[in-house]
Amino acid sequence: MLENPTPMIAQYLSVKAKHPQEILFFRLGDFYEMFFDDAVLASRELEIALTARDGGNKNKIPMCGVPYHAANNYIAKLIDKGYKVAICEQVEDPKMTKGLVKREVIKVVTPGSFFNENLEQGSNSYIVQVVRYELEAALAVVDVFTGEFKYQYLGRLENDSLLLDSLARLNPVELILETITPANDVMLEFLQSRFPKCLLTYYKPDVAEQLLEKHFEQRPAQIVAVKAIENLLAYVQYILKIDCKHINKLEEIVQEEYMRLDTATLRNLELLRNTNDYGSKNSLFWALNATRTSMGARKLRKSIEFPLLNINTIRTRQEAVGVLIKETLRRDTIAELLDNCCDIERLLSKVELNTINPRDLVNLKQTLIKLPSLKVELSNLTASGLLQKLGLELALQSELGVLLEQALVENPPLIIKDGGVFKSGYSQDLDELRELSQDSDTWLKNFEQQQRELTGIKNLKVGYSKIFGYYLEVSKGNVGAVPANFIRKQTLVNGERYIVAELKEFEDKILGSKEKVYQLELLLFENLRLQVAKNIKELQLLAQQLALLDLVLSFATVADRYNYICPQVVSGDQLKIVEGRHPVVERLLKKELFVPNNTDFAGARIQIITGPNMAGKSTYMRQVALLCIMAQVGSFIPASQATISPIEQVFTRVGASDDLATGQSTFMVEMQEVAGILARANKKSLIILDEVGRGTSTYDGISIAHAVVEYIAQKIKAKTLFATHYHELIELETCLTEVKNFSVAIRERGREIVFLRRIVRGGSDKSYGVHVAQLAGLPSSVLLRATALVDFYAKDNNICQPEKTPSVAKKSVDNHSTGDLFNDVLLQEVLELDLPSITPLEALNFLYKFQAELKKT
Repeated sequence: MLENPTPMIAQYLSVKAKHPQEILFFRLGDFYEMFFDDAVLASRELEIALTARDGGNKNKIPMCGVPYHAANNYIAKLIDKGYKVAICEQVEDPKMTKGLVKREVIKVVTPGSFFNENLEQGSNSYIVQVVRYELEAALAVVDVFTGEFKYQYLGRLENDSLLLDSLARLNPVELILETITPANDVMLEFLQSRFPKCLLTYYKPDVAEQLLEKHFEQRPAQIVAVKAIENLLAYVQYILKIDCKHINKLEEIVQEEYMRLDTATLRNLELLRNTNDYGSKNSLFWALNATRTSMGARKLRKSIEFPLLNINTIRTRQEAVGVLIKETLRRDTIAELLDNCCDIERLLSKVELNTINPRDLVNLKQTLIKLPSLKVELSNLTASGLLQKLGLELALQSELGVLLEQALVENPPLIIKDGGVFKSGYSQDLDELRELSQDSDTWLKNFEQQQRELTGIKNLKVGYSKIFGYYLEVSKGNVGAVPANFIRKQTLVNGERYIVAELKEFEDKILGSKEKVYQLELLLFENLRLQVAKNIKELQLLAQQLALLDLVLSFATVADRYNYICPQVVSGDQLKIVEGRHPVVERLLKKELFVPNNTDFAGARIQIITGPNMAGKSTYMRQVALLCIMAQVGSFIPASQATISPIEQVFTRVGASDDLATGQSTFMVEMQEVAGILARANKKSLIILDEVGRGTSTYDGISIAHAVVEYIAQKIKAKTLFATHYHELIELETCLTEVKNFSVAIRERGREIVFLRRIVRGGSDKSYGVHVAQLAGLPSSVLLRATALVDFYAKDNNICQPEKTPSVAKKSVDNHSTGDLFNDVLLQEVLELDLPSITPLEALNFLYKFQAELKKT
């Protein structure tokens, strides 16, 4: 502890003691200064100079600083690196204060409270609070920039799967835990692997009671949920230092109302992000996103994260989409009206946080003036109950719109201090002050000319400096002609500067008027902000209405553009799709023709799909899951016909990789995912399993895959797509009535195969692995050797019997003979040629390759 610190350093230490977890930005004049360990850390992370300062008793303490006007750039860098920043401001006017200026922390900037102007479209900045209490758990979620506040009661957790799945859907930027526990360590590992930008914070408020009642009307029945909500509200107040009146609606996440999507499914199906660079491009969100507003994009993202189970709600959305597809002109008009609508939800947070600027209010005004036209368009769409209801209930906010229109100029400055925000005629007092200010230039010119005439000094001029104010400047040669009423203020090399009483009176008047203009505009702007704040709830409702409209408009736009159809969503247990297409892959193929496929689970709930790699098995399986999800968010789907009953859960096990962080192998990860699926799936689930068992020995893999299929068929009875290379599994169709075999159609042409991308009835008993290796570009000698070994191992020969191992490639090279090579390999290919269907060009290509391989040997 520093002994005998200076008063300023003592003040700093007092503030820092209350914010030990944050880097403290301590305002000193035009800079934010950092001291002690904060200075060392900040200088390293921000790459700024580290200096020293006298801290008292001749002690030198580390110090660094950044200009206050550029602070946001530095804060953003620290936030991006995983730090939090406490902003300590001067809360007194130094001119009006004797001694040390009072300073307080006005806000704490964290990933969840940093206003990111470049936030990825449709994303939220969620802060999530997790609380465990007497074996139960709950989480609370807030986005302080949209006012959204939700909670989820997780019940008694046997494991962390439900919690981790919920976190995966929310994709938080900040996670708040009360204490460090082994269970929290599991979450930490998960978050670090899935969300490297998520900041983990341990925070337990001293007092959090009554905050729930202060913000919300309803109160959850579960104690653990109440604790999560109140703790999160306390944290929000800790970082924002305000009441946050825009956080006024509490929503419960009721899992039973939505399709459950676990962590692996969100990732494997690329619902929100691709698995390449984790961006939104080439995801389902990307494929469905034709939204016109940020509010609509967020609504789309939430809809994909939480597909609906209620058939009536789904049909209501579908009906609206269908009407908008037919009403082309009205759809285009509505789209134009939604274009450039401001993000009302995030704007309202700026109103509450008092960070709103004049241009924000102009954007709100431009949005509000569109609403009457939008209401007319919607009220004419009587064929859709949803659209007509939106038209009838649209919150117009006419009075606020008129007020903003009367008050604000079309292109105001970004900062209120720059002036010129309000229209002439809005305030008589402001107009008078402006007139006085604008007339000052004319007065000064007239005064200057008058003084020249009175004194006879032709080069006399009027000037202004911040130190002396307005003055009269006279050159050295004319000093003798200066009259007695001129009072000398400053001597220059080439002249003298004077003031006179009349000029001083003008200065007091004009400078006072400019200050009054600024103060009056500031007051008028604050009044406008308060008027908007009075309408927060109504504006939040408007934002929700516009978001829902934008969502169904986006569905209609995409459906019309890419030829989607309306799936029949029915009760029961049906899943039939005719000529279904993958919504992302068909877009990426561009001019190439995507091959559609049929899906029908009538008569068999498990489809075993065989065929080579790259033939399209994985695309087909993902396609089925994606079309079900699209149908349950209310979207049309890429198909010619479909009947779908709501799926309660979608599970996927598609690919796996080593979990290096926990030392788990590919096979262990695969088995854990399969175990989780078998534990949680039910009859109304859709399961996608791709190559189960491939991470271990062949016989173990076949046995595990066999047992998994049996378990699903006999115990779970879920709709299942099971892709495998174990051709032995096609025999299960003969003993399990729930199983049917399907395969990817292949056309063989000698040593070549053509993927037809069509899923057909019946199993395949060939892997075509060597053919795929050929497509991958393996050397021809390796391919020849592999072809010979396939037959060798098919006869159950042992690799440790070298005398029996064929040496096709070696013999060919050593003997320079084509006879054995021809008989062993190429002869077989010639015999397999489909001569009636082969074209002359294909025959010539085969002959050319044949000759080239013979030349090599």
